[in-house]
Amino acid sequence: MSKITKVIPRDDLSLEIELDNTNTIIYNMNKRVDKIRFSKLEDIEIFKTFKVENDRIIVWDDLCMITIDEILDDLGR
Repeated sequence: MSKITKVIPRDDLSLEIELDNTNTIIYNMNKRVDKIRFSKLEDIEIFKTFKVENDRIIVWDDLCMITIDEILDDLGR
């Protein structure tokens, strides 16, 4: 299982995610902000305010979070 080592938020609502296996993912959150769960992330200041929990979850608040597994699954489609 991959672990998140670093996340850099970008102004285009994408996340640059570095993993412990030396891979880097650019994950575009634009397709997610139209969902209620992520709608507050349209505000770039909120989007840039997050924390990484347990090396696997990017968290903005109690309701707005995404796991590395969810991201990898989405990219695999």
